[in-house]
Amino acid sequence: MATSKVSGTLASQLRRVERRKKAFAISLTLPLLFFLLATFIVPIGALLVRAVENPEVVSVLGRTAEALQKWDRNSAPPDAAYAALAADMSAIAEQSDAGNLARRLNSEIAGARSLVMSTYRALPFDLKLSPAQQREHLLSVVMGTYLFLQSVEVRVDILCPYAAKAKLIEQDARWEELPYWQAIAKNGSRWTPDYLLTAVDLKRNIQGEIVKVDADAAAFSDILLRTFEVSAVGMLVSLLLASGFATAQTAQSAGFYVGGSVGGAWVDMGNVAGDVANMARSAGATNVTSDEDEGDTVFKLFAGYKFNKNFAIEGGYADLGKYTASASASLGGASGSINGDVKAYAIFIDAVGFLPAGSNEDFSVFGKAGLAYTKTKLNASGSAPGIGISSVSVSESDSEVVPKLGLGAQYYVTRNVALRAEYDIYFNVGDESKTGESNVQVVSGTVTVGF
Repeated sequence: MATSKVSGTLASQLRRVERRKKAFAISLTLPLLFFLLATFIVPIGALLVRAVENPEVVSVLGRTAEALQKWDRNSAPPDAAYAALAADMSAIAEQSDAGNLARRLNSEIAGARSLVMSTYRALPFDLKLSPAQQREHLLSVVMGTYLFLQSVEVRVDILCPYAAKAKLIEQDARWEELPYWQAIAKNGSRWTPDYLLTAVDLKRNIQGEIVKVDADAAAFSDILLRTFEVSAVGMLVSLLLASGFATAQTAQSAGFYVGGSVGGAWVDMGNVAGDVANMARSAGATNVTSDEDEGDTVFKLFAGYKFNKNFAIEGGYADLGKYTASASASLGGASGSINGDVKAYAIFIDAVGFLPAGSNEDFSVFGKAGLAYTKTKLNASGSAPGIGISSVSVSESDSEVVPKLGLGAQYYVTRNVALRAEYDIYFNVGDESKTGESNVQVVSGTVTVGF
């Protein structure tokens, strides 16, 4: 009996020792798990969310989007949508929210920026009807009631929607035009495939069908093609340089390294040139043209230190590209033009988390999270010789610290030479009121050399 008690006590003690060992082993892995969560899982998750998130319209025009849910997008929008729009825009507390809304809609249709901002400044409306409008509305109510009694299904709107519609159209007649309402309805959901489609020069039309963008707007396929070409050349050069070394080596696990990359970058200029052209047309101008180049070839130089196979710190310089816009028009025998370009660069620092794989851990995927000091400069010039303006120029600049995220894959061709394919996004580069503001997205091929 005593022997069995001793055996039971020893077994219990052994189980406690084993539990403590397991708990200790788990505690040793927790810092690594937290690090991977912060530098790998969270950045990748954030990028995936940003790729399909579309909050600018629905977060500001929630009631308007709801009022347009059953609209067929071909007939005139319902009066209730006008009332919802007036209420939503009257409730905008921050001008930056109105600016984000204007920029998002302007990327869908030129002229939306000026329409949204002028309406935002004019609100709230006095929704009292003039005597003539009251008589017109009373007649519509009487006719609606008569038709209803005749068993014809007709919706009779209440006074507020009718008044809101009248005031909005009085403030700006463009609120009668379908394309602006179609842009709101198209972006009436918080989630959208539009950004992913844009990356391959596709888009959704008004009915939600996926179609190719117009040939003169197809820029991103060329950028991606150039990026892959540059990456392929870089990979070939690296393989040739590494051909004299043994390839079946363990990848660099710690130490300093330097790197360089070349790739393609793109921004969303919000169709600013189209907006200028649209205003010129509204003023009666002819021979109106506009053009935007939202993509450029960029490069990056950086240095890093790898603490172990899972964690590194990187910092360096990144060229974020040059983007151009232009517009020209003729009015009353006089012609004019405006040209502008925006340049940007960044000095950045990243925390990088690696997840190695392969027998020698020579392949890994990685995520990055960091900060970037960005410098953005706008140069614009215009001329109208027909009215005595030979040249006018404007220059603005902005400096800010912005967040950035990235992800990619890496392969060591030798112990110290690695090739990468990576994607980076710099958030809110520039200033909306000075240089314009946009996310800058970069796809690049990279070579790193360790020491």
